[in-house]
Amino acid sequence: MDELAEESKKGANATDGVALPQEASVSHLTATSGALVNVQPQVQNNNIGRDLYIVTNISNICGMLAIQPQQPDQYSITENYNDIIQRYEYVKEYNVILGENLLFKKRYTDLLIIQKQRDRSEKKKEICSKGETFQDYLRDIEYEKDKYRITSVDQLFCPEDDGKMPKATVLQGNSGSGKSYTARWIMLRWAQQELYTENFQFIFYLDCKEFSGTSDHITLVELLHYNQSLTQEQILWILKNASKRILFLIDAFDELRPLKSKTTIISLHTSATPEDIICALLSGRLLRESFLLVTTRSMAADRLGKLLKHPQRFTEIMGFSEEGVEKYFETFFEGKQVSHTQAFDRVKINETLYTACSIPVICWIVCTVLSEAEEAEEEDEDTTRDLETTTSIYVHFMLTMLEHHSEGLDGSIQSVMRSLSELADEGTKNQQVFFDKKLVPKEISDPANVPFLCKFLLKRVRLVTMFSFVHLSLQEFFASLHYTFMEKEELQEDVGKMLDSLKIHQDLHLLPVILFLFGLSNDNVSDLLSDTCDLSSFACIRTFLEEWLLKALPRARKSLDGQRTEMFLLQCLYELHDRGLARKAVESWGKVVLHSNPLRRPDCWALRYCLQCCPRIPSLSIRGCFITADKMRMLQPILRKCDELMLMVEDLSDNDVKDLILCLDEQTDLKELRVDDSTLSEQSLREILDVVGKQKSVGRLEISVQTVTTGTAVLLTDFMKNKDAKMLLLMDNDDKSLYSSVSMSRKDDDIILNIGHGPCPQTKPSLSEITLICPHAHISDINWTNIFQTFYDVKSVTESCPEFEKRLDALQSALCSIMGLRHLELRVKSLTSTWASRALTLLQNSGSSFYISLEENKAGPINAEALYSSLTVLIKDGHFTLSVGEYMTHEFLKRQSPQTRAPLSEIVLTCPCSELSTANWENLLHIYDNIKSFSEECEGFDEQCDALMSFLSRVPDLKELNLKVMCVTERWASRGFSLMHSCPGLQHLGIVTDGELLRRDGVEEGLCVSLSMANSNGDFMLSIEGRAVATGGLLGFSCAKSLSTQSHSSLSGLSLTCPHSHMSGVTWIHFLRLFQKVNGLTDSCVAFDEQCTTLLSLLHSVAGLKEVGVTVNILSQSWATRTLHLMHSCPSLQAIRLTAGVEAKGLLLEEGIKILQESDRDPGCTLTLNGWRCHKAFEQCTGEGDWSRDCNQRVQLQFCGQTCTEKCLN
Repeated sequence: MDELAEESKKGANATDGVALPQEASVSHLTATSGALVNVQPQVQNNNIGRDLYIVTNISNICGMLAIQPQQPDQYSITENYNDIIQRYEYVKEYNVILGENLLFKKRYTDLLIIQKQRDRSEKKKEICSKGETFQDYLRDIEYEKDKYRITSVDQLFCPEDDGKMPKATVLQGNSGSGKSYTARWIMLRWAQQELYTENFQFIFYLDCKEFSGTSDHITLVELLHYNQSLTQEQILWILKNASKRILFLIDAFDELRPLKSKTTIISLHTSATPEDIICALLSGRLLRESFLLVTTRSMAADRLGKLLKHPQRFTEIMGFSEEGVEKYFETFFEGKQVSHTQAFDRVKINETLYTACSIPVICWIVCTVLSEAEEAEEEDEDTTRDLETTTSIYVHFMLTMLEHHSEGLDGSIQSVMRSLSELADEGTKNQQVFFDKKLVPKEISDPANVPFLCKFLLKRVRLVTMFSFVHLSLQEFFASLHYTFMEKEELQEDVGKMLDSLKIHQDLHLLPVILFLFGLSNDNVSDLLSDTCDLSSFACIRTFLEEWLLKALPRARKSLDGQRTEMFLLQCLYELHDRGLARKAVESWGKVVLHSNPLRRPDCWALRYCLQCCPRIPSLSIRGCFITADKMRMLQPILRKCDELMLMVEDLSDNDVKDLILCLDEQTDLKELRVDDSTLSEQSLREILDVVGKQKSVGRLEISVQTVTTGTAVLLTDFMKNKDAKMLLLMDNDDKSLYSSVSMSRKDDDIILNIGHGPCPQTKPSLSEITLICPHAHISDINWTNIFQTFYDVKSVTESCPEFEKRLDALQSALCSIMGLRHLELRVKSLTSTWASRALTLLQNSGSSFYISLEENKAGPINAEALYSSLTVLIKDGHFTLSVGEYMTHEFLKRQSPQTRAPLSEIVLTCPCSELSTANWENLLHIYDNIKSFSEECEGFDEQCDALMSFLSRVPDLKELNLKVMCVTERWASRGFSLMHSCPGLQHLGIVTDGELLRRDGVEEGLCVSLSMANSNGDFMLSIEGRAVATGGLLGFSCAKSLSTQSHSSLSGLSLTCPHSHMSGVTWIHFLRLFQKVNGLTDSCVAFDEQCTTLLSLLHSVAGLKEVGVTVNILSQSWATRTLHLMHSCPSLQAIRLTAGVEAKGLLLEEGIKILQESDRDPGCTLTLNGWRCHKAFEQCTGEGDWSRDCNQRVQLQFCGQTCTEKCLN
């Protein structure tokens, strides 16, 4: 009261209002600035001089003259507080009934409010985000609170950095975002002395919705008195004496009609329309020192910005954050039968609904319907359908907004809905979320009054007004409503086109619209919409949608869209919400397969609904879908109903094991169960295996545990003893595990065990993996604990450790004790002589297949201790095969120069098992290691190669030999021919260039890419393969420069057969040199014909030549002529095979075929052609790459004597 008295003294000379001296008569009437008389008259002898202008009606003057300011006492102020508290203490919700009271404090939830004006990209991100993505966007705002300047109701008038308080604060938000709710909350908290008490002595609440459109003229005092217990005299006194301590809370500014005039003179005593008075307050033309808090939709933000006084503050309500939604659920469901966590979890599974709940009015709708649904379930009433689908919630939202937030709509609701749906349909098809005003249908004359739209000002040279729907999901909903306004024929045509051309992985923007179409086809949803939309023609679309749904999946399973289509169709069934159709669809599909596509919570809910409609589920496969514990619990009812089940879950803990067990029914054929990235204990593993062991049948099991110990590994072997499972794999989730994985699988009558330890960069184990195969019949006779323990003992030490040899002996002994062991693989850190010696010893003792390889740290230096990368020994069908080699990987070669690369990368040989113990195989490995350390230019290289050839020539009954070299040089070829000649029992010898080297540039050109020799039935066979792409050969750079880098060598392969006895009569190295020259050329090269003639002439000199094979790029006229010449020049020749293109991917041109058909051929020689033949009558294919065209057919032509036959090979 003292403060008010002080303000009274300060306001004694106030300029607003009329001051009448107590003894003055009317003749003494004077006008002050802003009073009723705008020019001061001269009063003399009761006559008024000059002109007198009255700016208001006389009745109001008389009324105002009667009002004298009166200072409110404490009682009046307290009564005012109590009156405001009474008015706002209880919240009035849309569905409130008589006698229902709900305390505001128990329902209010803080909103997320920012002060930043967001740009177009941020606004688009908000509009287009859904579910977790939308919540992530809100979390980003909360995380970057300084960037977005997050604020709260308490801080709306906090001073800026310069210490000044804003005179006007704008609280902007979309329809239903909680603006009016917040305004009333401010009034209640201020009246309860909890908010703004230090800033404002009086807050006057003005609701623009209450007087928008009225034409009555009243004063500001009368306007304020409408909602106050204070008298008009007290209000007038407050306005005159305490304006610096007044806050006008102007709610719903967007409801005000645009003013025709902005310069109307307003004073405290002026009688004017409410709009004029409010605008005078906003602009500061009335009570400039007062403060303003204005709530508005974005639609009116630009109009307000031009009108509002300074300094200003902009704030925007983003809605509820994720915590805000949950808090609202908590307050709403307090004291109700259903817990807020149950309700919140139910909503969270629906991505679209979860997003929409950030809008407070939708959150209220959802909670209300959920609450009613739970109560109806208690009374056995079927009202849960009101919140079963996303479509139904959006229908509820639309109807609520039309009922409570559409007072200013122009035209009928149906016409506005039709126009909105046209705008939404156009935007969705064009993937557009912002609309220029000219794109808004003319039926929506004032978009600012449409509660489903919001406005965005785009900053360019000038401000450009853009509109958008409140959220993209709302735009998609209205796009689906567009079809409800169509005639039957147009409706079927448009929907038919959309569905027929739908590609699930491409047309993502259309999928929500189709889902809403299914939702609108639901009978209950149609009933809700019957008063708003004419759905008479829309009823026919349901049959159309059902037919498409039943046929879509079988078609999609034949394409890449199968997996996505399956889940989308389940969502469509969920929105339609017809249990009979859901059962019919699932049964017609036969099985449900969902692989490698993450299933969101709404997906799981839709899947659960659809499959619960079926008494049993024939087959369900869910793999790679990120099914976590909560999703698994959601799917639990349907998992138990499966006749056949493949399930992959992840991120489980021991607390989730009981729920996993409940998902498994004993009548289920469990094809696969995978528990990935989990931290299960040994006890949990035991419980899972106990239950799985009771299943009807078990296929593949993969279970991730916290630590793989010997105990957990033995559980695995015990399970495999008693259950016919295909595979059981344990994986660790702990760096301290004894092993990273242990797997045991069943294949035919064998059991396969694999023990592995993942690579550890710090201490790489000497033994990292072991794989063995033995008969399943002996599984119970094996001491598996000993196997696991000895493996761990070896892998936990290095070869330099004193205990290494002892531990290796124990492992070797354990392996040798396995009955029927026939396959063993070891992966080691470094394949040293120690490991090689053990490998050969094990081989002699067990007779099993044996494989050992070097685990190489490809990111680090080459391991100098390793002799080689791999050593494989195989005994099969009485023969012994040994393979030793280096891995010529791309990374390995990058770390080596051509001068340091090993000239010999692999040796593979085969001989009878009877000779296994006669050769010193360790000596061979030593020689190979020496050769690796030389290049061909080194002085000792030839000596080491001679030692190798000498060893090989002494291997009794050597059958096969293959050498993989860096380059097939003359020296390697000469050694090969010599060995072939000196070993009559050698059936095959091959020398090939390492494939990895062929893929690298700068590799030295050899005589050929591969050289193969064979002895069979007294015949010697030679096969040469060259490069497929011409390089110019040895003819020099000038010839090579004229060739296209993509031109194919005209001759890329050559083979021949002659008696072995005549082998020594040919200079084979010269023959290879000629081949090398021809292989580097194309037909267009000047030297080609000459070089080719020289090569083929050498064939004429091969005594007893029986067969010749050539691989050419294309059968041309010239190659046909050469073939005929060869046939006639070699009387002993029995067969010629000509192949067009590498792997027969070349053309047989008609010009070449015609020459062969029309020429005389040797009747004793059969000519066979393989390639592609063009069957067009005109303009036939001739290019090297044309063979793959549709007009070509793969054929085999055979000329025998004067007959010709053609066989199609497609």
